[in-house]
Amino acid sequence: MPTLLRQAGFSLVSMMLAAMPVGAGAALSSASVTCTASAYLDTNTCVATADPDGSNILNFIAAATGNNQGADPASADVWGHVRPDFGDAGISITARATSSRFSPASITAYADANWVDMIEITSDTLPLGAPILLSGLHQVTVTLNATPDSFTPVRNLSTLTFGSQMTASWLEPSGVVERWSDAFLVDDTPGNYERTSTEFIHTYVGAVIGVTYMMNASITLSAGAGVGTDLVFADIESSDSGHVFFNTHDPAVTLVSSSGHNYASPAPVPEPGTYALMLAGLGLIGLVARHRRRQAHPACANLKVVYG
Repeated sequence: MPTLLRQAGFSLVSMMLAAMPVGAGAALSSASVTCTASAYLDTNTCVATADPDGSNILNFIAAATGNNQGADPASADVWGHVRPDFGDAGISITARATSSRFSPASITAYADANWVDMIEITSDTLPLGAPILLSGLHQVTVTLNATPDSFTPVRNLSTLTFGSQMTASWLEPSGVVERWSDAFLVDDTPGNYERTSTEFIHTYVGAVIGVTYMMNASITLSAGAGVGTDLVFADIESSDSGHVFFNTHDPAVTLVSSSGHNYASPAPVPEPGTYALMLAGLGLIGLVARHRRRQAHPACANLKVVYG
């Protein structure tokens, strides 16, 4: 894709978020996919179906088989799923292409998962406007796999791309609008990738955090016709997931999302004061260790302990 994050589309989602009222219906999620599988003269596009178990998953598949001049048949297959769950989006795409002497094969696939949600800060005991500290966490994991032949310049042409962007906005107690935006891009290099971004959010009871999330992945795989009767096999796979969490450090505060999703993470991000205590503790340990080394008896320097 020319642009991973498609800024125009992201701006549209942001405008939709700004226009929505807090409450029922102020949450949206969507998934889309386009793909084509071609093997010589046989070309087919994606067939997409909802997951049979009723979950928010869109499955897709496309396949093609063809041969030229009686050569071994070429084949192209692509399949996967898109999961636009609130706070937990994911995309998986697998593409396989096999070409023969006169029969090339190619695949293109693009999928995206988007969601928009509102999170209201409430409390049964604290008054409206009471200052609140929250912590936000954005985690992304990406796996890009490919067979060595997939990137052979003469016979094959392949690309793997992944992009995600999370944006949260809220009002501080001073009335200033703050924004937390985090983007992650991976392009063409197979491997395992992880990214974690954290943010401390100063806001108040009664405020609303608006969150938009966009994830997309694309694969292009082309296995060209070769010389002789050998087959060229190329296989690439992209598996991506993105998680968004928000945690309150005050038990009197409750976060209520329009989607109904619980954004609390299993392991909350430490409060700012916790980081200071951790650093102080590490410094104290270092001082104690250095003091003990200075107090050690010189005769102990060559002491050997034998266990028998």
